[in-house]
Amino acid sequence: MKIRIGVTVPLGIESTNRAALSLPSFVERNFRVSPHFEHSVWLESSQSVSGGSKKLNWISATNGKPGIRGQLTEANLTSTDGILWFDSPIGANVVHAVDRKGREPVLISQTVAPMAVRLPNRIAIVLDGSVGMNEFFPRIAKALDGVPGEPELSIWLAQDGLQNIYNSSWQSREPASSAVARLKGFGGHDNVAGLLQAWEWTAARSNGVVVWIHGAQPVLLNGIESLKQRLDWRGAGDGPVILDVPVERGPNSIAEKLGVTSGLSGLPRFGDINDDLERLFGVWSKRRTDYRFVRVINDHPDSLGEESSSGSSHIVRLWAFQEIKRLIKARKIADAVKLANLYQLVTPISGAVVLETKEQFADAGLTPADPASVPTIPEPSTWILLVVGVVLLSLWKRIRRGVNGRLSGTM
Repeated sequence: MKIRIGVTVPLGIESTNRAALSLPSFVERNFRVSPHFEHSVWLESSQSVSGGSKKLNWISATNGKPGIRGQLTEANLTSTDGILWFDSPIGANVVHAVDRKGREPVLISQTVAPMAVRLPNRIAIVLDGSVGMNEFFPRIAKALDGVPGEPELSIWLAQDGLQNIYNSSWQSREPASSAVARLKGFGGHDNVAGLLQAWEWTAARSNGVVVWIHGAQPVLLNGIESLKQRLDWRGAGDGPVILDVPVERGPNSIAEKLGVTSGLSGLPRFGDINDDLERLFGVWSKRRTDYRFVRVINDHPDSLGEESSSGSSHIVRLWAFQEIKRLIKARKIADAVKLANLYQLVTPISGAVVLETKEQFADAGLTPADPASVPTIPEPSTWILLVVGVVLLSLWKRIRRGVNGRLSGTM
């Protein structure tokens, strides 16, 4: 079976002239990939692109579009080698795209704008105490030197229960970085109890945040309902937000259970863990500026003219996903599902079904999507989208009947 997967996501903006693209990879899978297998990367872009791996090369094509070519192993793809950087100013940062899904076409306008970020009053950090964290504790400790000094700070270690290893209110205390630098992980541990206690401590004051730094969470060791109830009752606009910071790509059973809540958010990972944490702490302390994409339905589409529709349909899909998240937060799940089906999006409240024949679709009461309705290669003007090119991920495995199957995702 051959499967084509379309991925639409914005780049992570580091500054007004630098943005990052993380190549897609499987977070969890039920098949093995040989460590020697190489993914063929083919990315097209009108902008200059640099990569973390020497295996990726910039090609100035004369008979086609320039871009990145190369081969990456699975290990490369899930490390900083799988992150590409675009150096281009975001001066002309307004683009428009036509949404034709409704009864009448409308224009979606997208801009890049600096965001006003409030310094949290309380910061709770929950550290996974599992063995896979050992190589990351020193890097996390280094980043902690950049935490703003004004907020209250408390650090919990989820290991053999729960340990509060640091609190800024303690009279005789060592620096937070020293408390973390000497930690040693072992085995696997339940993180839910730590998240629950940290959330309770943070919720005692307004404008708090829980930073959860962890390795893979393949198994849910204890019930999560108590934490989920709190996130449901006090959403992102009222209670503390849990900021999910994985140190490596892997399954996360806790995030899966909390996916529909608005109180869980992910920290973009574009480099080493200490670099990404320093970026976060720099935004909080106003040493750095946080930039976000803003997408809205244009109230005056007639005044823009046809030439103003400079973006691709991927912008429309990103707007739709944004609306779905808003509806989930407002607990309008039926409306969110309807919108996800209309735009053919996989979200926390919608999925995708892959069947082989028309008869199987008919038996399941489903209508197969028109392949032409799924955008795969955007126009050159949409460099700010992840889908600036084509990445082919070809994975081979032998199934029981001895037939070779290939899974290829195209972006």
